[in-house]
Amino acid sequence: MAVRPHSDEDPLTANANHQDFVERASARLLAGLLLLAGVLVGLCPLIGVVTTADGSPTDAVTIAAFTAVLPGLLAVALAVPRPVLALAATAGAGLIGLARIFADLALLTEIDGVTRPELFYETTDRARPFAATGGGWLLLAADLLMVVAGVLAAGRLARAVSRTAAPEPGIGWAGANTPSPAYVSATTNANVITRRICIPPNAIAPATAGGRRQASRLHVPCAFSRHAHSPSGRRR
Repeated sequence: MAVRPHSDEDPLTANANHQDFVERASARLLAGLLLLAGVLVGLCPLIGVVTTADGSPTDAVTIAAFTAVLPGLLAVALAVPRPVLALAATAGAGLIGLARIFADLALLTEIDGVTRPELFYETTDRARPFAATGGGWLLLAADLLMVVAGVLAAGRLARAVSRTAAPEPGIGWAGANTPSPAYVSATTNANVITRRICIPPNAIAPATAGGRRQASRLHVPCAFSRHAHSPSGRRR
C-alpha cells in the first residue's frame, strides 16, 4: 500500500505563494503586451502612415514616435520586484491608449486636417491630399492593444488590492476581535486537559474523622485552570 508523502508546508502559505506567482506572471505578461504596443507605434512611421498625391516620400520624427515604449519599459522594469506597481503602471497606460485611439482615428477619417510630425509630414508642396495606408490601421491596432492591456491590468490590480486588504486567518477571522477557529480549538483542548489533571481535595485527605473535617475546609486550586474545584462535603 502506497504511503502518501507528508508535507510540512502550511496550506495557507502554499496558497499565498501560488497567488504571488500568478500575480507576478500576470504583471510580466501585461507589461510585455504594453511594451509590444509601444514598439508597434514606433514602427508605424517606418512602415508609412500615408501616401501623397504626387507620389513624393514623406518624412517623420521617428524618435518621437518611439516615446510610446516608455510606459511599457517602466512596467517591465517593475514587473519582477513590484508586480502591483507594474499593474498600476499598465492600467494607467491603458488610459493613454484610450486617448490615443481618438487622436489616431483622425488619420483614417480626416487625414488632410491632421498634423502629426512624429508620424509623417510632407516634403513637397503638391503632396496633399493624403491617403491612409496600412500603417494607420497598425497604429490603431497598437492603441487598442494598449487599452486591452490596461483594462486587464486594472482588473488584476483590483483583485490584488482586495486580497491585501482582507483580514488574514488567525488575526480576526470574522472580525478584528474574533479569534480564529484554530485558536479556539487549541484553547478548548488545553482547558479540558488541564482540568483533567486537577486533584480533588478528598483524594488527599486521610480516612479519619479529623481528616474529613480538614478536607472539608481544604481548598486545593488547579495550577492551570482558572476554575478551582469546590471542596466536597462530608461523606454520606
